[in-house]
Amino acid sequence: MTLTSLYPTTWRTHRDLPHEVIKRVGERAYRYQVERYRDPATGKVRGRWTYLGRVGADGNANPARRRPSDSRDRLIAALERLLDRRSFGDVTAGQVAEEAGLAHGTFYRYFRDKGDALRAAIEQVREALDWKALLADRPVSTRAAERRHVARWADSILRAPIERLGLARAWFAAMESDPAVARSREERRERALTELSAYLVRLDRAGIASVPHPRGTAAALFALIDATTRAGIASGGVDDEQIEGTLSVVERAIFGR
Repeated sequence: MTLTSLYPTTWRTHRDLPHEVIKRVGERAYRYQVERYRDPATGKVRGRWTYLGRVGADGNANPARRRPSDSRDRLIAALERLLDRRSFGDVTAGQVAEEAGLAHGTFYRYFRDKGDALRAAIEQVREALDWKALLADRPVSTRAAERRHVARWADSILRAPIERLGLARAWFAAMESDPAVARSREERRERALTELSAYLVRLDRAGIASVPHPRGTAAALFALIDATTRAGIASGGVDDEQIEGTLSVVERAIFGR
């Protein structure tokens, strides 16, 4: 996974200035706007990432992409900005619309309530992680290539809370109080378990890995990733040491030593 700045290198010394980057996950690339801010909960300076869309297949630095002025995307971006400053329970639909510079009623043209907007924001994160491409039903390659494939997949999941910390906090908090959010999370988890289990079966059949209980292994790996993510959110972000430790366990569970 790599990041490429779209601005001259001289801008990179001014971390407080908004800038755009391209994140590459495998063969695909995604565009974000990054702004620096100080996390009120920890006092640490972090980056706020606003997803702008997928880069075109031609690799052009300025491809056709989702327009930041689109009202729905502006509302989602506004919700993320608010979640960097306050808890999900303290955010209202009116505040989201005001932060986005839109009329209050515009919010309800796109979302039933703030929980619906939160689920839409999480869906953007999932799209940016390119989950299906990473675990797609494709022919498996060599053992070394699949190890890299798994490491890239797990790394992208673990780093997402760092890039969208306010959103991640809100998502986990909402699961405790909003039944619709909790159901959405369980549905996503079930789909993810099915996809990962199918991938593990393909590895086993190809003789690349020995996974006698793919469903159980997938569930255990997701439990580990979830625990690491929750710990990172509680401490203000998952650090490199936590990520490397979790990646090591994931790789050993699938491929052995």
